[in-house]
Amino acid sequence: YQRRVRGLHRGTMAAPPSYFVDHKKGEVNELRALLQNPDVQRDPQRKRDVLKRVVAYQTLGIDVSRLFPEMMLATATNDILQKKMIYNYIVYYGESRADLAMMTVNTLQKEACDQIDPMVRALALKHLSGLRVPNLAEYVVHPVTRCLEDVSPYVRRAAVTAVLKLYHLDPKAAEPMVPQLERMLRDRDPQVVCNCICAIDEINAVSGGIELSKTLIYNLLNRIKEFNEWAQCTILDLVARYTTESEKEVFEIMNLLDERLKSTNAAVVLATTKVFLNYTINMPKIHQHAFMRVKDPLLTLMTGGGGEMAFTVLSHILVIAERCDGVFDDEFKKFYCRYNDPIYVKNCKLDVLKLIANDSTVAEIVGELREYVTDVDVDVARRAIQTIGHIAWRLPNSATRVIQEMLKLLEVDIDYITAEIVISMKDLVRKYSHIADQVVDIIPPCLGTIEEPEARVAVLWMLGEIGHELDEGPYLLEPIIAEWDELKPVVRLELMSCTLKMFFSRPPECQKMLGKLLSTATSDPSNVDVHDKALFYYRLLEYDIEDAKQVILGNKQHVSEFVEDTETEVKDQIFEEFNSLSVIYQKPSHKFVTAKDLSQALVGEDDAEEASSEEDDQGSSAGSDEEDEDEESDESSSDDDSDEDETLVFLSMHSFGKSVPQVFEKNWMGTSEHEAVSLRLNNPGSSDSSIEQVLSQSGLHSMATGAAGGSIRAYYIGERKDKPGVFMGELNINLAARTVNATLKSSDVSALGAFKKHFLRAMSGL
Repeated sequence: YQRRVRGLHRGTMAAPPSYFVDHKKGEVNELRALLQNPDVQRDPQRKRDVLKRVVAYQTLGIDVSRLFPEMMLATATNDILQKKMIYNYIVYYGESRADLAMMTVNTLQKEACDQIDPMVRALALKHLSGLRVPNLAEYVVHPVTRCLEDVSPYVRRAAVTAVLKLYHLDPKAAEPMVPQLERMLRDRDPQVVCNCICAIDEINAVSGGIELSKTLIYNLLNRIKEFNEWAQCTILDLVARYTTESEKEVFEIMNLLDERLKSTNAAVVLATTKVFLNYTINMPKIHQHAFMRVKDPLLTLMTGGGGEMAFTVLSHILVIAERCDGVFDDEFKKFYCRYNDPIYVKNCKLDVLKLIANDSTVAEIVGELREYVTDVDVDVARRAIQTIGHIAWRLPNSATRVIQEMLKLLEVDIDYITAEIVISMKDLVRKYSHIADQVVDIIPPCLGTIEEPEARVAVLWMLGEIGHELDEGPYLLEPIIAEWDELKPVVRLELMSCTLKMFFSRPPECQKMLGKLLSTATSDPSNVDVHDKALFYYRLLEYDIEDAKQVILGNKQHVSEFVEDTETEVKDQIFEEFNSLSVIYQKPSHKFVTAKDLSQALVGEDDAEEASSEEDDQGSSAGSDEEDEDEESDESSSDDDSDEDETLVFLSMHSFGKSVPQVFEKNWMGTSEHEAVSLRLNNPGSSDSSIEQVLSQSGLHSMATGAAGGSIRAYYIGERKDKPGVFMGELNINLAARTVNATLKSSDVSALGAFKKHFLRAMSGL
């Protein structure tokens, strides 16, 4: 019996409390009652559980802002866990309940300045500076100034971060504190120093960031072992921006940082590598030695980390390999693909292999790449063939041997392998004209089996260039011309060029098929490019055969390199942005999409949609005017104008009374037709209350408002004056991003367009 009781007791106690579950609708009222219950207030554990439920609801997006007064009263506690949850709640709902949030400022000020526990002082200061309410700056200045000189390093860290938050609230209020931050760059606590660097750098971003001096840099470098890895990266970024005064200073700094290359943290190693490469860029011999010095640390990181780490390091190795030949040539085996490497790592390794292959290692590398051609992953197989082709193009002395290996791969007889080999072979024929004899024999079998458009284009190009050496050359084109209707436009274009080239080499055999081809192409209106090219060829031949031959065949220029491999300017820009996302994306940072670009694009899309709808309305109006010109033209015209320029007039206050929730739900759920509107608030002072005011003046009244996920969701309803009609709107307001996304519905679907214009006019002043 006792064992059974103990078992039941254990079973009862084992189930943990479930906070993140759906509860009944009256749960918020129950939480209010619990927060007001004296018994709960006296029991710290019960109070914690209640606060956990409040925070859980807040996390789930449920509006618990109605509990704000009770949560404010709950701040009078010495339990730091309770304070964390309460302060988190206040900051979360502070923006939407600014009037009540201001009442907590005095409490936060007092705790930030007078509390004995440094944890509480820092916690209060963090949340005080994190409040987003109007006119807060004047209340933050005194606590921040006092905490910057606090004896506790934890409080000083929070104070430095609070200066940066204050700067974003009111730049003028934060500027007097910058000299104090500069003095704190010599603080005893390393994390305080790191926070100061970040804060000053962001505050002075317009003028180029923190002012760098030899004294500051050497002070940071001498203390760099005291900093954690994140802070070391921050310091190394500063050092990379510092301009040295002499070569002696370069060597001194590099000697100080040499030990950082042994770090197990990839970010520290890459940041140190950037310093080495930046400092030696104008010293060619030392620059080469710097590349060799960073080689082993990078290879160690590449082979010792996970897939994501390997890809990041490989991307930087790729930049170095493009910049300096021979650095990784002797370590080519470390770039062989493992069976369990992710696809993105395999692709990056193949990109490196094609750059580090040389005449002495090409046989081993190509032999390894041949194994990848039969990989189960089609993308890897294709990339392996492309890599072999690039190696043959890069190494003229080994090209013949590599091309022979590529041709042997045709024996595998897999469609995508054959297609990729043909595409690579086309580029090789352009550079090495002497391999035509080896390649020409593969044209007939490939032409009959390949289905991929790009590969067919490559075969047709080779047939046009070297196909005249084949006895059956012209006759290979006949079956392709016969299936004209099934060909892609890109294949049709190359087919016409190939047939014309073959015509100039073997006129008697090609004359008839060329005439048939041009006739079919000129009479086919399905593609403008194909039609125009066929017409151009026809008129060129009609004008003069010899001139046409000179235009089509001309004098071939020897191809020594392709444009893609000569874009050194872009590569130099990426190298200058070493240890950044530019290396990962293989694009300079000025090509990145910024938040400003996105907002402009969204506004542009909205403007384009509006203009398009207006043009459609005008077009339909004009069409109806033309149709009814002879009958009742005046009446029809006036009707069209009234439809296009319909103006909604709303009652100053709807007549729904207390039944407004039921009216809203019935009409909202009763229709799926809606209008979506996205707009940007141009006035920095715009708030949810100002939106409510302008919409109320236009006849749309607020029905419900709540905060969810950092934004404000509001529901509006209005009633038409002249005839029955309910007009509703759901607004998602993000004051931080100054955007409003609205969904508009109406019981009168035909008036949705007019409702959208009415809404946009009302919001235009914000």
